[in-house]
Amino acid sequence: MTTRPMQIVFLLVLLVVQAAQAGQIAPSPLSADPGYPRRVTDLAGRDVVLSQAPRRIYLANGNHLMVLALLDRENPLQRLAGWNDGIRASDPSLWRGLQDRWPETAQVPVLNLNGDINAGIEQLLALRPDLLVFNVEKQAEIESGPLASVARRLALPILYVDTSRDAVEHAPKTVAVLGRALGQETRADAFVQDYGRRLARIRQGLAGTAVRPRVFIEARAGRMGLDQCCYTQGDTTWGRLIEAAGGRNLGSELLRGRTGEVPIERLIHDKPEVYLMTGTPQNRKGSRLIPFGYGAEPDTTRTALQALMARQGLSWAANAPQACVYAVTHQFYDTPLNIVAVEFLAKVIHPALFPEIDADRSYRELVERYTHLPDTPFVFNAALRWDGARCEE
Repeated sequence: MTTRPMQIVFLLVLLVVQAAQAGQIAPSPLSADPGYPRRVTDLAGRDVVLSQAPRRIYLANGNHLMVLALLDRENPLQRLAGWNDGIRASDPSLWRGLQDRWPETAQVPVLNLNGDINAGIEQLLALRPDLLVFNVEKQAEIESGPLASVARRLALPILYVDTSRDAVEHAPKTVAVLGRALGQETRADAFVQDYGRRLARIRQGLAGTAVRPRVFIEARAGRMGLDQCCYTQGDTTWGRLIEAAGGRNLGSELLRGRTGEVPIERLIHDKPEVYLMTGTPQNRKGSRLIPFGYGAEPDTTRTALQALMARQGLSWAANAPQACVYAVTHQFYDTPLNIVAVEFLAKVIHPALFPEIDADRSYRELVERYTHLPDTPFVFNAALRWDGARCEE
C-alpha cells in the first residue's frame, strides 16, 4: 500500500499532537533512570540513543521473546506494549508453557506487521511504545517509508536485531544489544560468554580436521504431507548452523536463493553423508511434521520420523543402510539458544571429535542457568537408521 504525501504529513501532525497531549513525546533529557540516556549500537551498525529505560517495547518478531527471557528472567513479558505472537501458531507447546508460567501472555496486545509495516503505523503508535525492535532485514523497508520519519519526530528509538539470518554471529550480539538497551548488561554478558565458550570448543575441535561431510537438511519435513520432499535452506539459518558445526551444507550449493526445493533425484545422486530433518509442533491441515516440543513423547517423534523416512524413493538417498537420519526441532532457527543446535549438529556430523557433547544436557543447563522458563521436559531430537533400527545412543 502506498500512502500519498499529504496523507503522510497529516498523519505525522496528528500523531505528534496526540503524543504531546498524552505525554508520549521524547522524555526529558534529565532521565530518572540511572545510566540513561545511553547509546546502543544495533545489528545494522546504527548508534541509537535511549533517553530512558524502555518500559513499553513493541516486539516485531515474537521469537525474540526468548532474548527477553534471558534478560528479564522473572517476567519476559513485563515490558511488552505489544508484539507479534507468531509463536502461538509456530510452537503451541512453548505457547502453553508461557501461559502456564506467565498467565498474562495472552493479554499482551497483538500487532502482526508481517506485510506492509508502514501500513500499520497508526495501530503501532496506539500501543504507545517507547522502543521498537525489528528484524534487521526490515531496515530498508522501514527507513525508506514513513515509519522512520514518524519515529524520529516522536524521538521513538528503533533497534534492528537478528537471531536467524546470520544465526551464529548475530544471536549473541542481539542478546548484548538488548541487554544494554534494557540495562541488563550483566545478565547479557554472562550468557554471551557462555555461548562463546561453547562455540570456541567446537571450533577448536574442528581445527584439527579439514573434513567437512556433506549435509542435507530437510527443513520442516512433512510440512505438506508425505507426498512432498525436499525443502531446504541455503546460506541462511540452518545452512549457517551446519557450517558452524563443521558440515558442508548442500543447500548452499544447490539453491540459487536462501530457501527452496531440491529434487529427490538429486539427493539420490549425491547421497549426502548426513541427512537431517527439522520438525515442529505446528499443526496444519495435511501436514505430517515431527512434533518436537515441550511435553512431546520420544516414541511419537520417532514414529513421525519413520513415516517421513518411508516416503517413496527417499531411502535411495541413503549413504549407507546403517547410516542414521537425524531430526531436530526447527524452533532453534530463531533463538539465542541455537548454540544447542550447533552442539547437536557437531556431534552428529563429527561424532568422533565430540563424544563428550550432550546437547540435551546443554539445553537444560542454559535454561536453568539463564531463564525462568517452565521446567517442562523438552524433546528436541530423534534419530533412526535407514534400515529401520535405532541409532546407538
